[in-house]
Order: sequence, then structure tokens, then C-alpha cells
Amino acid sequence: MVTRPAWANSFKWKDRELVRLLAVCVAATVDVVTPRATAHQPGAELAQAVGLDMAAWWRPTADGYFQHVPKAAILEAVGAFAPSHAARLAKLKKADIASEAERLADGTGWMPAIFKTEGPEAAPQETQEQDAPEDDEAMADEPAEALAA
Repeated sequence: MVTRPAWANSFKWKDRELVRLLAVCVAATVDVVTPRATAHQPGAELAQAVGLDMAAWWRPTADGYFQHVPKAAILEAVGAFAPSHAARLAKLKKADIASEAERLADGTGWMPAIFKTEGPEAAPQETQEQDAPEDDEAMADEPAEALAA
């Protein structure tokens, strides 16, 4: 009796299922953590390509962000989302500034530069039409059939 590897059945999956599996496999290899904000953020292109909006997943909190950056960075952030409070906070200790920054940032949508991404760039219509496959399903089945043979 000839047995096929378990993954061989994946060649029969629909495109959507294969893309999800690929996303999980690729995600395990991506590491864009950086100790500080730089001019070029690793992963910015990936975040832009997949339309990642960190504001939907993360909020700046005292424990999760403000306690881990310098006092000057907290004050700069407060200047961006609550400028009228920056001078008052400058006189406080870092822990107090971090707590107050969390309270003031709540609901503003403010994100540190490291998490900011620009929206997907609109490609010219001609390019999109040239790159689009004529028959998505037929093209997706071709490599799977070739690999399964």
C-alpha cells in the first residue's frame, strides 16, 4: 500500500486556504523588531502591502510603551496628541508622565513612528491590468498540479 504524505492533500485545497497556510508559514519567519525608531523601519513595506493598521491592534499604555522610552520621547508624543499638556508634564517624574500620557493618548489614535504605516500606494490602472492573471483559479491550479505529479 502506497501512502502519500499528509501535506500532499494540500494540493487539493482552494486558493484561499493555501494563501492562509502560506501566511502562517511566512509569518513565522518575519522579525521586524527594532530597539528604536529609525528613518527606515524594517517591515514597513510588509505592513503597507498587507494594509496593517496597528491602531486597530495596539494602544500606547504606560506599561506597554511610555515606561520604555525616554522622558523626552514621551513629552514629544504628548506634544503631538495633547500639546497643551506637554509643559505641565515636563515637571513630573517619568512614571507620572507615562501614566498621564496614557490617559491623554486614549482615543486619539496616536501611534509611535515605529508603528506608523502609509496607506497602500495606488498603482496605475494599466499596471494592475497587466499584472492581473486572466483566470486566477486556473493559474493557481497549475503549480499545484505540477507539484502533485
